[in-house]
Amino acid sequence: MSLTNYNINKLDAALSSGLSSALKVLDTVLSTPASVNCESGRIEILSSIDYSRVEPAMCAIATFSGDANGTGIILFNEQALLAIISQLTNNEESEFDEMSLGMLNEIITQTASDFAANISSELGKSITVSMSQLFDFNGASDIAPYLGGGVIDDVYAKYLTCEVSGVFNAASIAIINRELIESVCEKQEIAPEPVYEAEEIIEEAVEEIAEEPAEEYIQPEAPVHIEKTVKKVSAAAAEPV
Repeated sequence: MSLTNYNINKLDAALSSGLSSALKVLDTVLSTPASVNCESGRIEILSSIDYSRVEPAMCAIATFSGDANGTGIILFNEQALLAIISQLTNNEESEFDEMSLGMLNEIITQTASDFAANISSELGKSITVSMSQLFDFNGASDIAPYLGGGVIDDVYAKYLTCEVSGVFNAASIAIINRELIESVCEKQEIAPEPVYEAEEIIEEAVEEIAEEPAEEYIQPEAPVHIEKTVKKVSAAAAEPV
């Protein structure tokens, strides 16, 4: 069932606030100014999301509980994550290993409380958020089970860009499942389009034709040569035999 009849404006504003606050923690972690630009979220089919904007990527599962329940997945660009590791370790040859992933998972865990506090305030609900550890992203079919649906199901998708001056400028994508949308968003009443029966359409067409003024028929004048021929024949007929 489509989610397009839900008003996502309030959820969108809450997630913009929460994600911006959460990613701004990089200001402190990296001791470098960070800025976040959030695009307006929209309802999309999971398989239609533009993953190319963030791939190659890793992702983490966000579990929402409290006054609103549901699941989200946040995708992070791998090069941006490696840049964070390099900045923290002063090592330009960084790679994903147990130590570096542990550092990244700790940062993500720290951001969860700020994220939860912001969306709770925006939505007027008490919501807690717990984050999973990072894992490789391998396409829509890879994350569909965590969202409780399939690749052709509707989800909420939000694209954002995070820039840390001199470190990285990369995109991320936040995806929210049906359960959370139904928990916090109101349905919009969509007026159905009028349906006309065939008989009604024919009747209206007949009435329109009947109302049109009839055009006066004007007898066309006969061509001159025909008129002369007719006179000659008439004259000949009148002569005595």
